[in-house]
Amino acid sequence: MKELMESESVQRMRTLVSHWLASNDWNTSQLIDWFQGYDLPALGHEEEPYLWLLRGIPETHKRYVTEKGVAARLGMLLKEKPDLKRPGKRPDQVLYNLLMMSGSLSCPDELADPLFEMLQRGKLQGKWRGVELRTALKAALMSNQKDSRLLPIWEEALPDGKQGFLNIDEYEFIDAARLMPPSSAKRGEPALDAISKALLAISCKLEKEYERRITYRSIIAKVINTYPGRPTWATDLLCQADKDRWSVWSVECLPSLYIPIHETRSTLTWRYLVSCIPRSKNFDVVRKLCRDQVIEVKMSDDTARYVDSIAGTFEKNRLANPYPSERSVLGAIITSMIETNIDPRSAPIGDILRSIGGYANEQIDDILDPIVDRVNEGDISKDNVVQIARESMLPASTLSYIESRIAA
Repeated sequence: MKELMESESVQRMRTLVSHWLASNDWNTSQLIDWFQGYDLPALGHEEEPYLWLLRGIPETHKRYVTEKGVAARLGMLLKEKPDLKRPGKRPDQVLYNLLMMSGSLSCPDELADPLFEMLQRGKLQGKWRGVELRTALKAALMSNQKDSRLLPIWEEALPDGKQGFLNIDEYEFIDAARLMPPSSAKRGEPALDAISKALLAISCKLEKEYERRITYRSIIAKVINTYPGRPTWATDLLCQADKDRWSVWSVECLPSLYIPIHETRSTLTWRYLVSCIPRSKNFDVVRKLCRDQVIEVKMSDDTARYVDSIAGTFEKNRLANPYPSERSVLGAIITSMIETNIDPRSAPIGDILRSIGGYANEQIDDILDPIVDRVNEGDISKDNVVQIARESMLPASTLSYIESRIAA
């Protein structure tokens, strides 16, 4: 019965919105009344009027045109400066519903400019049901960006101990950046500079978080999924990380650190993967990026085939590493070496692994965490781990500690 009543209410709202848009005899006072709950079908008071007006937009081929028509009329009300003139008997409710509906529609052609003008006036104040109207304005601005004009405002709004007209946290900065086009002529494309700045800001916030890698990878995935099908994301993000000098651990969270560049017949390759290339195989270093974490190399055909055969395993284990420390990455490398049958004595990686001999036991634990996980899962054996430790010529005390940890 409840579902039937809701269905009938939605149909009444769709009829109302359709007739309203079809009529030229209207004025903004209708919107003001609706945003206070007046002159709407009997829908109850559990939800704000803008939600029912949104349900009045059809889920058919007419949706886009209807949204644009509604947005144009919302824009007319915004141009009347309701933040100054305070319309209706409950102006805070009117403003809240106006801004929340604007944010829900995401029609920048109709709404970006009047919303920006409201921001520039800087006079909006008040709350509705405990929500700051400036918070509603912030949401509307984020989803109605048609160029990058808001980037300096979002950067200024980041928390610095001062209360500004708008305030955002690093997570909101990510949302603002990923929804921002680089210019009005490049709508539908990501604003890479803004996205990189936002990702850099949130990596600083996550610096001391235990699950920083897991969280950061999920944020990057959300950014990528905003522009599905873009073939250059891996290169885009890596170049931005190099340009803005991302931290080592945040670079290690990028979706790919093995990127062939067909134009130059070279490959952008994670430094640990390069260090696993046997000394008998040939390659040339073209340049280093991301604080030397990524190396552009030109390889012989034989070397390229070899690296391509092992890269997937290294990438899989890098992206599966949940542990925060930079040392834990060595554990993912060792696991990858075991799975791809790499002898540390045959490649420069052996020199890197030998440095483990100078680590304290607590530091060795960081390396062993991802290895122990894979042993417990049955992907690799304890004997595999001990063998590679011996082949790395670690001191007897270090080898003994590793054996005791793996056996525990």
